[in-house]
Amino acid sequence: MAERKHEAPELGNTPGPGRSSHGSSSTPRSAQRAGVSELTRTWLSLQCSMLSGVNRAVVVLGAADSDAHHPIARWPEDTDVDASLLDAALQALRERRPRLNGERGSPPGERMHDIVACPVLLNGALTGAVAAEITSRPAKNQRAAIRVLQWGAAWLEMLMTHDANPLEQRLLTVVDVLAKALDQYDFGAAAMAVATELTNRLGCDRVSLGFMRGHNVQIEAISQTVQIEDKTNLVRTLGNTIEEALNQDASVLFPPSAEGMPALSTAHARLAREYGASAVCTVPMSHNGRTIGALVLERTREQPFDADTVSLCEYTASLVGPILDFKRREQRSLLKKIIATIKDWLAAPLGSRAQVWRTAVVVLTAALVVVFSVSQSAYRIDAKARLQGTVQRVVIAPFDSYLAEAPVRAGDLVRAGQVMSRLEDRELSLEHTGLSGEKAKLAKEYREALATHDRSRISMLKAKLDQADAQLALVAEKLSRTRVAAPIDGIVVSGDLSQSLGAPVQRGQVLFEVAPLNSYRILLNVDERDIAAVHAGQSGQLILAGLPNDVHHFTVERVTPISTALEGQNLFRVEARLDKSGPLLRPGMHGVGKIEAGTRRRIWIWTHGIVDRLRLSLWSWWH
Repeated sequence: MAERKHEAPELGNTPGPGRSSHGSSSTPRSAQRAGVSELTRTWLSLQCSMLSGVNRAVVVLGAADSDAHHPIARWPEDTDVDASLLDAALQALRERRPRLNGERGSPPGERMHDIVACPVLLNGALTGAVAAEITSRPAKNQRAAIRVLQWGAAWLEMLMTHDANPLEQRLLTVVDVLAKALDQYDFGAAAMAVATELTNRLGCDRVSLGFMRGHNVQIEAISQTVQIEDKTNLVRTLGNTIEEALNQDASVLFPPSAEGMPALSTAHARLAREYGASAVCTVPMSHNGRTIGALVLERTREQPFDADTVSLCEYTASLVGPILDFKRREQRSLLKKIIATIKDWLAAPLGSRAQVWRTAVVVLTAALVVVFSVSQSAYRIDAKARLQGTVQRVVIAPFDSYLAEAPVRAGDLVRAGQVMSRLEDRELSLEHTGLSGEKAKLAKEYREALATHDRSRISMLKAKLDQADAQLALVAEKLSRTRVAAPIDGIVVSGDLSQSLGAPVQRGQVLFEVAPLNSYRILLNVDERDIAAVHAGQSGQLILAGLPNDVHHFTVERVTPISTALEGQNLFRVEARLDKSGPLLRPGMHGVGKIEAGTRRRIWIWTHGIVDRLRLSLWSWWH
């Protein structure tokens, strides 16, 4: 699409479309243009805040068959009017339908922006168009953006229809109040912004907002008041004033107007008398046929509320009330949302399809609760479990020496008497040889003494021979113990000396730990909240992480009465005996055990943990 240059005059001085001489407006044309321009700029700013991903936008005024088309508003205001936006707006104006253009004709897969445009009607005739540049998005989201723009264009048409009407400034007030309410995310901040904006726009000294909380009225915002104390006399009087208007389901004026319907205004008169207000106006707010609260407007000067101002307040309340109610309902706690949803379900008209379904859901839920409250099931206590050998033998170093061999390591299967390691024996062998030679020499001397019948020498040599025999026996015993053997058949649980050959070992040092393969016990860590239901003799089931398809049965033997802090929990150690061993079981395996603790009602099994925590919390808080 070819680009065309458009002269963009200053928006504040842009001439708008002229009014017919038969129109009812007596406003000068320049004042009309200024009012339309201000109104359109305010509307465009609000529209861009509601449409996500807007980069810039423009509103163009001018008939479809005219050559004079003037950009009357742009957003952001400090940017120039883009020619592609003007082209899109003029196309929508000529074709009399919404338009969607890619960025300057770029292919769909490469464009970064889309341009949406929508015509604007005034009294059924084409008057202009609005165009916005938005970030590129899927077709579904593009259609949603066009719908939002069409809705906004209809709103703009309504506002421009009242351009020459005396209510123009009042309609601008409605737009600004809505913008203030939508700008704030928090309900309290939005209510305060609405109260402050109405105070400034309508020349009030105080504007208050009250909302229904159950059957009572709670004051949520008072203009120029940061903190609201519920027990103050002003808050109580405002609450009574709102209740008085809500009970009559109508707006209440004080002093009452001559042409208005008579209404009870006792609380309004008290508010005016005690707090210096010469005029009080209370306007109820409703949402989906439900009264949600009211606005209370006060003026201290002798300036009663006229009919037009009351109509403006009612119109504002009808629009801003649902917005504030939505923000208030969204900030409720999850429990309150659930309760409100249940109430909405039950509030459907009797006989309707929705009521039938909701009644069926309630009845089914109640039936399930009753069934689970009566039926019983096995109560099992879960606990982390570890497998351990019933007997665990320790292999130690018999004397100080050096490690010569270590053919066995942790995880190996051994048999009783199998050599697990060998200590260095060279020094012992040399000592044994020396002692053997010394003994042979003593034996020769002993025989010579016998031949000479030297009794004293015979006795001395006999003692030395006995001493040499004892030393030889000790060295021989040490030599036999240099080969460290397995004490039982089983598996080596700990000990890996293959990387420590030649290292010194001390007498009594633990070299290996051996556990049997045919006798196991289970160690379970039970949470302190469940330990009261565990006692010796109970049965249970065990599933190990390494053997998830096999279920092993056990019997509880002992409950240790001392807790241990582990992983942020207080756990008690429970020992159990494995009823039947298997060839694939190994000491040190981990898994999950379930202890059979009798039968309980199903609803108790599912809720007793939460109930116990709540009971403990309430007790600690209450006492």
